[in-house]
Amino acid sequence: MFNSDIKGVIFVALLLLNCFITISIGSALPEDPFLKTDGNPNQICDALALSKNGPISKLPLNVNILTFTLAYLAYIIGVNHVEKTNVPTLVVFPLFILYQIYWSYKNGCNSIRYSFFSMILGGGLGALFSYAVDKTGLVQLQYFNGIAKQDVCVRATNAKYRCSTKQNV
Repeated sequence: MFNSDIKGVIFVALLLLNCFITISIGSALPEDPFLKTDGNPNQICDALALSKNGPISKLPLNVNILTFTLAYLAYIIGVNHVEKTNVPTLVVFPLFILYQIYWSYKNGCNSIRYSFFSMILGGGLGALFSYAVDKTGLVQLQYFNGIAKQDVCVRATNAKYRCSTKQNV
């Protein structure tokens, strides 16, 4: 049973590594000079904080995780040329990301500058890790590995079939 979930375990491990790298880079950054200090009057930004001292990263992890996931999947979608069957993924994820950046800025949680830096970092690591998994040659390690011909329904053709029956069978 564990073998069927290995691709999910690989994805989560790479996502956690991405978060660790993002937190490490974020902790080395100075305080965000473009962050609205008058924002967050009701502590909405700290509602899901992992510590009592505020966020664990100066870079927004929500934007980073969404962008990592999009880039991880988009690389595989592009390599397998299945863009047409994955339009919702390629449209909805960017809308979520842009809305999250807008919401975080509007509520004073993060500046546009640090949000875009987090987005670039997450997208770069997502594509890099997806590339690395792809280059192992083990397709079963990819979380999403395209659609094979046998997985796609095809419209029936107008072919004529000849049937024969045997008597006394």
